[in-house]
Amino acid sequence: MNRPTTAAGAHPVPPRIEARRIARSFGPVRANRDVSLTAHRGAVLAVVGENGAGKSTLMKMLYGLDRPDSGMILVDGTAVNFTSPRDAIRHGIGLVQQELAIVPELTLLENLVLGHEPLRLGRIDWTAARREAEALALTVGAEIDWSLLAAHAPIAIQQQVEILRLIGRGADLLILDEPTAALAPVQATQLLELLRRLADGGKTVIFISHKLGEVMRAADSIVVLRAGITEPPVAQSDASVEMLAELIMGGQASLSAEDLRAAEPGETVLECRGLSARDNRGVARLNGVDLTVRAGEILGVAAVSGNGQDELAEVLVGLRRIERGTVELRGERLKKFSTRARREAGFGYVSADRKNEGSRLNSRSLRTRLRHPGLPGLLHLAGW
Repeated sequence: MNRPTTAAGAHPVPPRIEARRIARSFGPVRANRDVSLTAHRGAVLAVVGENGAGKSTLMKMLYGLDRPDSGMILVDGTAVNFTSPRDAIRHGIGLVQQELAIVPELTLLENLVLGHEPLRLGRIDWTAARREAEALALTVGAEIDWSLLAAHAPIAIQQQVEILRLIGRGADLLILDEPTAALAPVQATQLLELLRRLADGGKTVIFISHKLGEVMRAADSIVVLRAGITEPPVAQSDASVEMLAELIMGGQASLSAEDLRAAEPGETVLECRGLSARDNRGVARLNGVDLTVRAGEILGVAAVSGNGQDELAEVLVGLRRIERGTVELRGERLKKFSTRARREAGFGYVSADRKNEGSRLNSRSLRTRLRHPGLPGLLHLAGW
């Protein structure tokens, strides 16, 4: 683990942030009971635990979105009492939540500078904004098309923009809440590499994850949170996936041989032949795709981002029109485009963008999403 070092006789460098015996309750529910953690400069700290263990509640308190009932938060060795995120930002702390703070109607460049636009003669200096954006991306090794509308950018790119926005506004302590939850494996690997580069450059990173393999690859130290209480921190070099799983579960977490036995595939449930479709820009993404899924099987589709996997999912559930090809469910060809009909036939769909495509936050946001091409079946999918 990268820890600050000092010369003989010098004062030790304090942790970048520290939580001591934090407790937080919501009525009868005790989200955090006794939580302590320490994050150092130039290091990645992972916080792991089951759903409901209190991880997100803790991160919100470190960022000023919530306040502890008891306990203490220290930044650079000094106790702080954050009353809002503004206080945390002034201390160089930035939070990337699961629901990204990205405006889909704006370009990625506009999202980056939103609220802090460079001005020249009373007008936004887009040349300076672009120069700032490219410089920020270069410092972390990111490649971003800044002219792209955010609604058309993959979640992974939107996430990078939000990280760069925080860095551009002075954050050197980044907290990420489940940052890989909606990412494909390749995208998750790229994000973990980005976090590693940030830490190697002297920044402090705290990230929450359920994915223990990712934690083992990216973290310098690991804190397990169980039922609102933290276990003693574990150095990555001393940890293993099995150890972390047992700490999270509070006991033996291994599966029996019977649990691990592969299921015998059954009858064909889904069959696709010659599927062809285009993306929102009219570019061909699917060109004669064949696949078969049988009962008891899990079919994995692997591809680099932008190679048609999103369009394939949308075609299967009726969110995107098929140019050519057929889809059969249990031997019956699906001729209707309606997503309602497909759902009633047994299809389910969990979108990678659950906020904008999987939820109705309000009627205005819904109308906004429907202005974008490629989602003609959204109302049917939601059952309206």
